[in-house]
Amino acid sequence: MNINNITNPTDLFLTVRIVGGSISSILSILSLFANILLILALRKFNPGDCFAFYLINWQLIVADIANQIFFQLLLAIPIMFTGNAVSLGGEKYLG
Repeated sequence: MNINNITNPTDLFLTVRIVGGSISSILSILSLFANILLILALRKFNPGDCFAFYLINWQLIVADIANQIFFQLLLAIPIMFTGNAVSLGGEKYLG
């Protein structure tokens, strides 16, 4: 499928979903990789006098990893690729 010759709106919507889902997937995986590198760097860090900085960073890392796994990789990216709404009990919540 050539992106320059798309005239059918369905093909365009499919292309936008695939490109958007792919870009979002790549960014989420890069974010997880960056968090893993940050964890490896902080393991050798001696908190000493700045324990609050150390603790806040760990909390932010854990929250970011949980966000990437539970919301991005398990919810948002599959919705982008499928293009379907998420419905619970007949009400559409996302999509």
